[in-house]
Amino acid sequence: SHLSLSKVLLEIFIEDVEKNERILDAFWNAASYKERYFRLPYLQRGNTEKYNGIKAFLSQRPYTLVPVTVNSFDFIFNAVFVHAYKNKDKSAVKNVISAYLAHIEALLQYHERAMSNKIGRAIDHILLLHANLLNACCLDKVAAVLAKNGYRIPPLQETLNDPFYQDFSKWNAEDQRHFEQWWKEKGINNEIEPLPGIDAAVLESYRRFVRH
Repeated sequence: SHLSLSKVLLEIFIEDVEKNERILDAFWNAASYKERYFRLPYLQRGNTEKYNGIKAFLSQRPYTLVPVTVNSFDFIFNAVFVHAYKNKDKSAVKNVISAYLAHIEALLQYHERAMSNKIGRAIDHILLLHANLLNACCLDKVAAVLAKNGYRIPPLQETLNDPFYQDFSKWNAEDQRHFEQWWKEKGINNEIEPLPGIDAAVLESYRRFVRH
């Protein structure tokens, strides 16, 4: 499931997490690693009461709450990709993949410049990718883009050990900051240039499909 903490009661959100845990338990028990990480759906934490409530819930389980520093917006590309795939439009499939990979590369380079401007050094970024048809079909190509730009894929905990991330999950009840404010304060949004735009043709198709 993919509920927004901003749109449902905390109790319903927690029930949904517990329901998914029962489904995933067999996979977790069979895995050699025991780490579990939690990313809030839609990157939305709700109000302060809800956010502190979900933090308290997660603290009683083996979860680490994690942020995202590079949002791929892959759900937009995926909607267009699925439509082209179902209609066996090979040209459109190729074009969406090409636009998607170009967008990821532009985002990586954008956030690298942002970090250089803000803190004077590079960080290990956390890239948001969804389990969808687009990524299932071209995850190897995404990995190639990462490698081309000098990235490796370390254990997530290694990334979170960077002092840059240390204050992410330590907000208290009086702290009203939201994810966007954390991004701004950390310099993840580049202050001297706009975020790279999504390919115009992809965005137009997405809006058309969503509208219908």
